Amino acid sequence: MKLPKYKQIASDIQGLVDTQKLGAGDLLPTEKELMSQYDVSRVTIRKALAELESQEVIVRISGKGTYINGSKARRNALELKGFLEDIHAQGKQPSSRVLDFKLTMADASLAQKLSIEINMPVYAITRLRLINDEPEILEHTFMPAMLFPELSIDIMNTSKYEYIEKDKGLKIALSRETVVAEVADQQLADTLNVEVGYPLIKVMSIGELEDGTCFEYSENYFTSKQFSFEIMARR
Repeated sequence: MKLPKYKQIASDIQGLVDTQKLGAGDLLPTEKELMSQYDVSRVTIRKALAELESQEVIVRISGKGTYINGSKARRNALELKGFLEDIHAQGKQPSSRVLDFKLTMADASLAQKLSIEINMPVYAITRLRLINDEPEILEHTFMPAMLFPELSIDIMNTSKYEYIEKDKGLKIALSRETVVAEVADQQLADTLNVEVGYPLIKVMSIGELEDGTCFEYSENYFTSKQFSFEIMARR
């Protein structure tokens, strides 16, 4: 089914943002210029802009114009990307701090999630993910040691996905994710620089390689101060 014209225009502008042809703070053409560019009415352009504004893609400032919004990084829940790739693509500065890195043995619950035997060695890694030096995500990740025997703190301070695909030559296929609401306890509050009771988004994910092998189980706590989730359903 063909999308309405205003949705096509909104999708076109979103595509320019996703491909970095438009970045945070860039000024969009005026309504009149967009009307001429797309050969549509002012009503159609305003509906397209309203669609983008509702998704926090743009911000309209009275008397100044319409700008690409730089206030929040966005994560497309249907498009699997690494944190660094996601944030760099949106004009922000991502970084990671490894808070804990150890080798442990998989208990029954973790073994089931990773499809491995109980007591097999796994890396247990805790990372703090930051956007523009502000804490945004606390990540607890478990990875089978047999897949990544040379895994190190240095590697986990950079891009996990880049290491897996470029250094190891493995192909990541998908991530099975469960999203729930959570409130910050004292430990989460201290780590993420929020108040106790602050509402968080908890995402539990199991990552699979192209051959079906599970390469990680992760629990991520998002503050959503600088990060929003996008789910797009098409009919």
